[in-house]
Amino acid sequence: MRGVRCQRCGHMFSLSVNQVMSALGYLAETGGSHYGVECSRCRHLVKVPRGDLERMRPRRGEPGAPVPASVPE
Repeated sequence: MRGVRCQRCGHMFSLSVNQVMSALGYLAETGGSHYGVECSRCRHLVKVPRGDLERMRPRRGEPGAPVPASVPE
């Protein structure tokens, strides 16, 4: 899980690995630079930059990391 802080109320909440991966997929499709997440306390829309999402992406070998496609021989 990855942490995000709401700019309005200061509440810290987490994004799951699935949320991070789906947000990156959405940004890749739309070409956006920010992804909007709703604060779980005040419902304010928090914009998470693409760079932050890239850093939240699980590294190879971590649980939830995407499995690389096999390379044909």
